[in-house]
Amino acid sequence: MELTNAEKVLELTRVRTAGGLPIVIFQSYINPKMVQITEEEINNCESLYSLLRVTG
Repeated sequence: MELTNAEKVLELTRVRTAGGLPIVIFQSYINPKMVQITEEEINNCESLYSLLRVTG
């Protein structure tokens, strides 16, 4: 990500379910200098990748 040790990274942990049961955990790490997204946008999005395409 070309970050120094002092720079922060955005870590997202998402749980996908099927039939109300958790089936997979996704962890994503995003360089906040590359994409400007808010916590509200993350919480309201159906697809992280769609959100990144729109804001990236």
